[in-house]
Amino acid sequence: MPATACGTIGIETLRSGSIDSGENPYADVDSAVEESDGGDGGDGGDGGGDNAPEITTFFQSEVDAGIRFDLVADDLDDDLDGGTASLVCGTHQELYDWPDGLQFDGSNFVVWDSDLFAREQQHTCTAKVTDRSGNDSEPVTAEWYRDVFTVTTSEVGDSPADVESIGEIETPAELTGDLVSTGGYNSGSALVYTGDQDRIKFRVADSATYELTLRWSSSSDFDLWLYSEGGAELAYSITTTATETITYSLVGGTNYIVVVNGWSGDPGSWELRIE
Repeated sequence: MPATACGTIGIETLRSGSIDSGENPYADVDSAVEESDGGDGGDGGDGGGDNAPEITTFFQSEVDAGIRFDLVADDLDDDLDGGTASLVCGTHQELYDWPDGLQFDGSNFVVWDSDLFAREQQHTCTAKVTDRSGNDSEPVTAEWYRDVFTVTTSEVGDSPADVESIGEIETPAELTGDLVSTGGYNSGSALVYTGDQDRIKFRVADSATYELTLRWSSSSDFDLWLYSEGGAELAYSITTTATETITYSLVGGTNYIVVVNGWSGDPGSWELRIE
């Protein structure tokens, strides 16, 4: 019997030629494998070319560069080289030559742009390999839920003037933090906060109208403010309810500073959703 051949994908960037088909092209794949009789009962020779390859590993994970797919395939008759590997997620498809169209750097994976996969949604991706004799593997599917973008801030018990920069966020995003003290008074011309203040600098990629919603766990009154990077007041929400909401048109690529203040009551944790 020929030795088992194992191939792996190791790509860091997408190749051109994406196909937007509107449907999964593997939906009607006939996965039956037609076996050769091996001729006169010798070692099989080229008759083994009828053996289809098999995907042994296929899964996804989220990395800084995007969405990573790990794919490993075996082929008993050693004719996978010169074949192809294809990956379909929703209406997006990529086809890779095996192995000449692949890049190797010591890791075995393919990375797709994360913009192809909306957050807070379920995603399904299907992989298939074809050897150079035209035999297809059975399609293998990976399903996963892409969660909300989250940031845990470290603005705890700091100076009220300190600002934590978290860079560009993907939306919807959830920022969490803690206020270790509360307090404030009305000076007649402005609200003065004497307790802990969490200041976070962020930016979004796209210009649009966004909703910033603040919620907290303690029996207290927190307030929400939005400023430009230069300190100009843009919007605020200072009701006595358990939720504060700001709706504002943010400019993509522009830095903003959001401030969570504790006006009164118990200190505690807070959550800010931006969408």
